[in-house]
Amino acid sequence: MAPLNDDVWFKYAEGIKNWSGKNSGQEDRNTMYFIASAVNKGPAAGSFVPDANMNSTLSQLCDALISTTSPEYNPGAQGSYFDNVFRYIGAVKLKQNMEEGLLQQLKDSQTKAAEATKAYNATLKQAVADWTDDPVSGKAAAIAFQDWATQNAPNVFMAQQTRDGSAQAVMQINSQIFGPGAAQLTHQQNALLAASNKLTPATGLNMKVCPDQIPPADYRKYYQALMNKTVDSLPPMTEGASFLAPLYSIDPTFKTTMDEWAQVPLEAADEFSWSIKSEEVQKSSWTKLGHIDGGGGISFGWLRIKAPVRVRKFRSQ
Repeated sequence: MAPLNDDVWFKYAEGIKNWSGKNSGQEDRNTMYFIASAVNKGPAAGSFVPDANMNSTLSQLCDALISTTSPEYNPGAQGSYFDNVFRYIGAVKLKQNMEEGLLQQLKDSQTKAAEATKAYNATLKQAVADWTDDPVSGKAAAIAFQDWATQNAPNVFMAQQTRDGSAQAVMQINSQIFGPGAAQLTHQQNALLAASNKLTPATGLNMKVCPDQIPPADYRKYYQALMNKTVDSLPPMTEGASFLAPLYSIDPTFKTTMDEWAQVPLEAADEFSWSIKSEEVQKSSWTKLGHIDGGGGISFGWLRIKAPVRVRKFRSQ
């Protein structure tokens, strides 16, 4: 990428930081600013969108780890946050009772648990593929995965029971070796097991996710009705086939806020305007925006700019 292009993107990121009210002059070590390309998307917006559809994109965005070596927002390239937390909890070491017999039992049980988890993941992957391909009683027929699996994939339930049983065996031995501290660790491990369960709902731990995109024509129809405040005259949008995924949440006012944004008149005054002066476009370090590596750059194309650049009050793309 040309250095000038990268410097323009840096000034754009600084403008977003100023607009968000975060530029207090004090360094914020807990915030890192990334720049998204035009192809990135957010959760489907509007009160008419079924929760499971919104949850699908929400899960993709929240669970995706992002590289800290570049200011580009590129979720998904670095693996799953949930999977890494699961592995991290499994690797926690507490002060231990050094009895050799128990330590060997723990080692053996951990090996069995790892094998059971691997087998469960493989079985689940195949079952999800079969559910997706079943045109009669699977995903295409809007049947939830857990309902389909009850009749068509009993091996998933058996593999899950084996995985959970082996995990419980590890926890039991942990409690003998590590004492009182193992109770909290066991609670966290059980919560993660429940959150990863794609067959059984667990309140506060997992959620329904519908991977199917809302047809663009339907979305435009409902969004236009939302803008015109006539969306209540349309039938509720039908939720597609779903499965369970670890729970991620969004501000409860999100849907209401999206409705309000959609209904702002096009002639409404701009709330914020921002411009770049050519003399301000100079080399700067991305460390000013929270990145450890100040030399990372943007690889996608030029920022399209008009003079002046304006951000509409309640419009997003």
